[in-house]
Amino acid sequence: MEFSVSEIIDRVIGKDTGSRALPFRYLPKEIVKTSKNHLEKTDDVEKVLRYVINSFYIYRECVNRSMFAPHYDVDNEYEWLKPVEFSWSDIETVILGGETLYGKIPREKKEIIIETPMGDKTEIKTINPETGKVNKYFRETVSEDVDKTLKFNIESLSKVGAIFSDWWQIAALKEYANPVYFLLDDFLKGNKSKENARNCLINGLNALETSFIDSNNF
Repeated sequence: MEFSVSEIIDRVIGKDTGSRALPFRYLPKEIVKTSKNHLEKTDDVEKVLRYVINSFYIYRECVNRSMFAPHYDVDNEYEWLKPVEFSWSDIETVILGGETLYGKIPREKKEIIIETPMGDKTEIKTINPETGKVNKYFRETVSEDVDKTLKFNIESLSKVGAIFSDWWQIAALKEYANPVYFLLDDFLKGNKSKENARNCLINGLNALETSFIDSNNF
């Protein structure tokens, strides 16, 4: 079965839904394993950091309009749903998808953003008021409704658990998303050496292999 996040929430949240504690992972095992393997083979710290943070951006965009963030039972621990159109282990696709939604890292701290709908695409212009530099790119307009358009593979709706979306986003940002973003930003600016960034990344990935018990769910 293939459902969007909106469709899943409509089906699993109802009058018979009961509260239960979910052991969940901030990142699916698939992403952690892919990150470690790619780092070991290529030592490309920057790419792995981009991969990890952009995977978060994609899933957050799917759930941030909903009260709940659905997670799926994988060996009695709950993880993100598996997309139909791509795999979480596809590094290039995940990076491109996240950058399409949120732009590339590092971002200009002072900028004016202008969005102009152009048929089935949206033109995005970022203007630095200090330098006058203009960056322009396009994104598919449909990406703004990925909670309704991006489909996920679901074998059984009974294996779906739902965590309160606001809580999940705040916790994920605190526990790994913001630290990964700032680690990448510091590395790109030369504030952290490659060895330092690599060690921080490996330690973070090891920690993210552990599941957490959450009571903020249904």
